[in-house]
Amino acid sequence: MRRTWIVQEVALPRKVDVLIGPVLMDWESLSSMLYYVESLKISDLHFASLGSWKAFLALVARRKRTQQGEFIALSELLFEHRRGKATDARDRIFGLMGLSAEREEMPAADYDASITDVFTKATVDMFRRSGNLDILGLVGPARPDRPDDLPSWVPDYGSPQGPHPVTKRGTIYTFRSPQVAAKFAASCHGQLSFKVDGRALVLSGMILGEIDELAVCYSGQRDDDVDVQNGIGQVSLTYAYQALQDNIEAINISLSWERLSRRVIGRSPTYKPTGESMQDAFFMTYYEGQAEKITDEIRATYALERFALMVWNLLTFGQGCKWLPAAIPLVTVFGFVMWISRPVWNLLGYPPVPTVQKYADMMKDATDRRLCTTTNGLVGLAPPDSVLGDRLALLQGCRVPVVLRQDADGYRLVGEAYIHGAMYGEMIDSRRLEVIRIR
Repeated sequence: MRRTWIVQEVALPRKVDVLIGPVLMDWESLSSMLYYVESLKISDLHFASLGSWKAFLALVARRKRTQQGEFIALSELLFEHRRGKATDARDRIFGLMGLSAEREEMPAADYDASITDVFTKATVDMFRRSGNLDILGLVGPARPDRPDDLPSWVPDYGSPQGPHPVTKRGTIYTFRSPQVAAKFAASCHGQLSFKVDGRALVLSGMILGEIDELAVCYSGQRDDDVDVQNGIGQVSLTYAYQALQDNIEAINISLSWERLSRRVIGRSPTYKPTGESMQDAFFMTYYEGQAEKITDEIRATYALERFALMVWNLLTFGQGCKWLPAAIPLVTVFGFVMWISRPVWNLLGYPPVPTVQKYADMMKDATDRRLCTTTNGLVGLAPPDSVLGDRLALLQGCRVPVVLRQDADGYRLVGEAYIHGAMYGEMIDSRRLEVIRIR
């Protein structure tokens, strides 16, 4: 259900039939069946974390809205179906144009145009129509098949992988009734003014700082098919191998993040941009600013995680472990220690497993990026392919900070970032704005 053309095929017709092997089923029946299976909460089959399930939910929502006559901007469709795939990369644009609010104003699909021309023209058009740079949220790490002449500020729409878009996040105010969410506004909703000079995007912006420390991030992609097959009991060794690798990597990421935060806290206990403790600044960064405030529950959850990291540190002599043959017995011992200590933590009033899992899920997306600090003391999350020396910047018309890499002709866009204390315009200063040229 990830093929891009399927979106139109599902959304537009009044009646949709789906052929699954020898079985013909209407769309509503298929949807009801899948929702029912999800409601069973089958052990080890976590629908919410499956990319294919998220793609299905996006299809269901798009069909419902389209049938009600609701059409949205092409940029929003690209975010909504960013997990889509297409044999011809240009179909990631052409396959969604017919569902967009601007469909009657858009030119016909031109398969004589190159991928670079199609993607660049579509991106510039979305800048102008939306009045913002939100679509930059789809810029991800360069893949081997990315066109060489595609500017760094143009998303490779043909690539469905990459970190989740920070620009679609915000703070969730859970302590208010009713709950509300506020989208990030790092440039204070500054008006977008830009020009395209050849392959370069020229606009106003402000350099915040230079990255001087980076922790590791998650490097793999979980195979949804393996997850599903394991959930229904069809896979054993394949899933176990992948799950073990993921667990080891998650532990090593946490260890890397903990070491970086300890170093920074040791140098300065206070986060100067906000005046809060450096530890709380790191907590907020771990959750990408989605938490309204740091609570005792969050601190208690962190205490449990620190205990787990201490155990792992002892088992690996402070070095971590990536070699699978050595990791298997270590993970076994680690799991046993955590299991026998659980009653003690419960007796002491620490959060139960579901609460710990809730915060782990909140932090999961953040680990697609690298925890970073800058030479002037900022803390944040940078794209996975960031390197030391990259610059953090605010661009007029962009909801979130970005990471730029300087070269002889200006900068290249690396991707979006989260910078604690800069997400709602606290750091934007019109006196420090300069012309930034991104190739």
